Amino acid sequence: MNLSSLKSILGMALLWASTCPMALADSFISSVEIKDQFLLFTTGTPKSHSLPQCVTPDNEQAWAIAINTNTGKNIYALVVMAANTGKKVRVESALDCADVEGVERPLRVRLSM
Repeated sequence: MNLSSLKSILGMALLWASTCPMALADSFISSVEIKDQFLLFTTGTPKSHSLPQCVTPDNEQAWAIAINTNTGKNIYALVVMAANTGKKVRVESALDCADVEGVERPLRVRLSM
């Protein structure tokens, strides 16, 4: 393999990594709010990834998802269960604010056991 091919492969890998959803370290749920048809929540650990440009300064640590979808309902159930049982979660970002303007949307939430 020549140097040019290696650089090309490395460049594609870096591009792929930069577009992948980001995850936080495992953290406790620190707040939960239902507003209209949306779940808004925060975790105790600050976000460590680069935030999407759509996130407003006052919502940098918040997550929001519509709870009128199957994904939203599932994330709602998991977040409430984690908050009630004191379990940690890991939130993976969708890297957008598709559900609530100015608030980052979670792609998935994993319950730590």
